[in-house]
Amino acid sequence: MSATAVSEDLLQEGEQLYYRGVGWICQYESYWGELYWSRNLPYFLRNLTLERRNRLLGELSEVENRLVSLNSDILLLEKHAA
Repeated sequence: MSATAVSEDLLQEGEQLYYRGVGWICQYESYWGELYWSRNLPYFLRNLTLERRNRLLGELSEVENRLVSLNSDILLLEKHAA
């Protein structure tokens, strides 16, 4: 049986769920339907995705700061070369 993509980060194979960055969850019990909500799975997946997004945004912010610094250095060099 092959896994079916439920979303970008979530795959389903039978009753098992695979969440990227976590691994297989729900291996022994189906979490779809009533259990999906009663076990707070949507909140877990949302929080995990938000955490990943915030980490990536932090890394992007560092890159952006470095680019601003490099551009400032380039402008100074261009002024002195002119």
